[in-house]
Amino acid sequence: MDNIRIGTSQNVDLHYEVAPFGDRLLAYILDMLVLCAFWLVLGLTIGIPMDDMGAVTLVFILPWWLYWFVSEVTMNGQSLGKRATKLRVVRLDGMQPGLSHYMLRWLLRPVDSLYFIGVLVVLLNSKGQRLGDIVAGTTVVSTKQRRALQETLGSTVKEDHIVRYASAGQLSDTQAQLVKDVLLRSRSYSDQRVLHELAAKVRELIGADGTQPDREFLETVIRDHSFITSR
Repeated sequence: MDNIRIGTSQNVDLHYEVAPFGDRLLAYILDMLVLCAFWLVLGLTIGIPMDDMGAVTLVFILPWWLYWFVSEVTMNGQSLGKRATKLRVVRLDGMQPGLSHYMLRWLLRPVDSLYFIGVLVVLLNSKGQRLGDIVAGTTVVSTKQRRALQETLGSTVKEDHIVRYASAGQLSDTQAQLVKDVLLRSRSYSDQRVLHELAAKVRELIGADGTQPDREFLETVIRDHSFITSR
């Protein structure tokens, strides 16, 4: 599976796995099932006269047209199908996708659907981008490993956890997520320069000493951050 490197504003490169085509197809099928369930429930509840184009447009066409845009904006780059298959829309420059990025992807969806153009572009593009992604500067990546890291460093913090770095709570959610990503990706690096540089920046941010090794220090900070911010 292809991987892409995304540079962040903190000058740290993150390595992501491009979303497998099969996972993207499964996400689309799941999203369509969600829409079909919505249409079925609504149709059985209120009854839709199929000869009334206004009602058909309002109940069937409009939800289908808006579904992906609204989902990605409100669910941080995911639709229900993407969430189930652990996929997410990200920007290639490492920044958080904004409304304009999701809108560009959404507006070009009909073009991508025409004669399966989007499918062909995704299969031929090493970054897994359809036309909407190319224009918006985004792509779809797998978050399976990232979620595993969140479970390891976040949700498993014990209730009796002893905080070592009380100032770890000063990290923003974005900064904490960056640390988590680097902790995961750095396992495959031939050298630990990136991990060392990030640890130095985090020490500076929270005013910590350098007594712990870089990885141990960052893992401790993330556990402290998760414990503090969950209270």
